[in-house]
Amino acid sequence: TGCSRPRGECGGALQGNCAGRHHHRPRGEISDIWFETTWRNATPWDKDWTYTLPFDDTAATAPGTRLLVFDGVKMGAEIKLNGVTLGVAADQFLRYVFPVSGVLKPTGNTLEVAFSRGIDVHGRYMGCTGGWDWAPMATTTTPLRSPTFTLGIWKSVYLVTIPEDGAAITHVVPHTFYRGRHSTSPLAEHRHAGFTVNVSVHLLAATAATAGSVEVVPGWGGRERVTHPLESSSVVWLPVGGPGEAAGLVQTAVTVTLDAPAADIELWWPNGMGPQPLYDINVSVTSGSVATASITASAGGSTTIRASPSSVHATARRVGFREFAYVTANDTDPKVVAEATRLGVEGTGNHTAAWRVNGALVFARGANVVPMEEVEGRRSVAALTSMLVSAAEARMNTLRIWAGGISRRGSTNSATSW
Repeated sequence: TGCSRPRGECGGALQGNCAGRHHHRPRGEISDIWFETTWRNATPWDKDWTYTLPFDDTAATAPGTRLLVFDGVKMGAEIKLNGVTLGVAADQFLRYVFPVSGVLKPTGNTLEVAFSRGIDVHGRYMGCTGGWDWAPMATTTTPLRSPTFTLGIWKSVYLVTIPEDGAAITHVVPHTFYRGRHSTSPLAEHRHAGFTVNVSVHLLAATAATAGSVEVVPGWGGRERVTHPLESSSVVWLPVGGPGEAAGLVQTAVTVTLDAPAADIELWWPNGMGPQPLYDINVSVTSGSVATASITASAGGSTTIRASPSSVHATARRVGFREFAYVTANDTDPKVVAEATRLGVEGTGNHTAAWRVNGALVFARGANVVPMEEVEGRRSVAALTSMLVSAAEARMNTLRIWAGGISRRGSTNSATSW
């Protein structure tokens, strides 16, 4: 994350990571944040900062709904386009989407993101911002005296068009469920109860009349395609006052259920206990006159929306299959299990804690992971991947992700498949 540049450039054509680094040293006002005690200097942060970006947009007048997307803004900021206030970003963990078809011009646009200490963000920012028991304690606070440190645009900013009769995939969330009973002995490959996968596909459309279908293709077995129609009855309007209300945008979610029988899959095992096979789930949406848009994760962990009026776009998620149980009772004693079932409780107060993966008890070897960098924009995917690979090579099989940081998505997920 970073300080913004007063009236300076923010990036190229609203694509990529728009000023996503911590310090740009605007006009020499900020030196290296970790040099000696620079981080104790509150002067740069006790003022309001503004990102300003002049840009042209050749697609401003194209048919459809033009959207301005902020994947991540830290601390309170008012967002303006050509002098028109689009909204206020006050939650670091949310994506903000603004319809801008009536505001954009082919040339001479000005985007402003004005950070103000007077905007209450209700604590919705990375917990270790401003310090923790392991992190440097800054001297800066929010108006409510909560410790803080950095501010800025810490993820991508970009424009996208949803065609008049099209839809965009905004999120794809797969959930896997083991179909068998809890096991106290290791499951046998290809001879267990199998899994069910519910794939939730979240969509944003330009009109409630959008028609088409969502297609989901599993990466196992015969790769049978599962198609779900888009129906106007499934559309849910955005909340009153939401960013899409003025433009008539609608959002909906479609859930597609996939079958993963034991014969078609390999089980996922912790590091040192077996392999970690992963399977792709490919998702595409066709709407209207085969005009679609989709949001896909890039290798760097950021997200980009791409649209085309003449082709079907797709995205993918990756899953593994395991049965996981956190055990706080003697699950090998039928009497204990029967009594817990009768009382409708889980666990006891007089038994150690353990967990099973695919029925096998796991001897946990691992560590607690805190953020490798307190300044989000300076984090390195390569460094994080190196740390994860080193942990695996040290025969660790468990990492507890400390809850006061930021969840890292994207290419680093491939390194944590163990």
